[in-house]
Amino acid sequence: MAKIKEHYHNEIESGMRKCITLDKEAQDNLPQHIKDKMKADRDKACGSQLIKELPILFSTPMVQAIAVHKNKSQTRRTVGLDEVNQNPDQWTFLGMELHPRIETEINTYKVFEGYFAVFANEQEETNLFVKTRYGQPGDLLWVRETISFYRGFAEDKKPDAPFIYKADKDECGQYPCLLNGETVMVNQREPWKPSIHMPKSAARIWLQNEIVGVERVADISEQDAIAEGVIYDGIGHEWICYDNTTCCFETAKESFRSLWQSINGKPKPSYVKIDGKLDISGYTVFPFDLEAAEQFLNLREISLGYREYKNRPLKIIVNPWVWVVKFKVLSTTGKPAEL
Repeated sequence: MAKIKEHYHNEIESGMRKCITLDKEAQDNLPQHIKDKMKADRDKACGSQLIKELPILFSTPMVQAIAVHKNKSQTRRTVGLDEVNQNPDQWTFLGMELHPRIETEINTYKVFEGYFAVFANEQEETNLFVKTRYGQPGDLLWVRETISFYRGFAEDKKPDAPFIYKADKDECGQYPCLLNGETVMVNQREPWKPSIHMPKSAARIWLQNEIVGVERVADISEQDAIAEGVIYDGIGHEWICYDNTTCCFETAKESFRSLWQSINGKPKPSYVKIDGKLDISGYTVFPFDLEAAEQFLNLREISLGYREYKNRPLKIIVNPWVWVVKFKVLSTTGKPAEL
């Protein structure tokens, strides 16, 4: 592994590679000229590259953290890191690389275009490049959230019905809705439309990437846990619990752990197409740490040697690798006019 890292740093020094890492200790230990090169790469990514607009899904509580509480500027996701998360402990994160589009006289190899996480396998002494679907520093993210439509329109005018956002619900169960140029509170709506199906035309929250990287989820710091948008109870001077395992916590990291468990501590299905129909091939769960994994197993009376859930194979990935996206909020009322 030492030889792989040494070779990797040599390539950075020679200009063959561009590296950005979120690991503060690793950044401090790099030579100054490599730090300068990392900063130049970030500036280039934000300035000279074409800015892309990419969708990103957020749950209703996290939309509220961004738009209402205004305390969320980071998110962590496992999507696209399947290979390294098969055996997370075998991989070491080396940094991020920016690959511009490669033009040739024969073809355009778009597969090499994008922002990649670079991993090294300690056992096989090989490198792996994983492209992030969340873009690079400077790219824009438009938020997909749960929406509906105002039900008061006649059938022939329904395509023009204004959007209603689930995150906007008030204490009386009503939602703000733009009708005839004025915002009014309504409770008449169509059934909720899952965020995955929200069209870009309904996007009101726009973000801009500042840093995109990778880390193990349990390595999150107290400061980053706060930036994830967990809520502090000013009255009780404690952080709230999201998975109903207790009432509250003394630290933001413990609160984020409960938030992670409430979302990723439940088995998620994987699908395979058989005879043109989708069928569940198995389930995956991503416990925050070993203690969370043991709680999951005990709760469901599943022994460590018995990995099955609802008569399907169950994969338990403890402390997975995650994308870490740090962003700034550009707008919560629609796409900024200057974009």
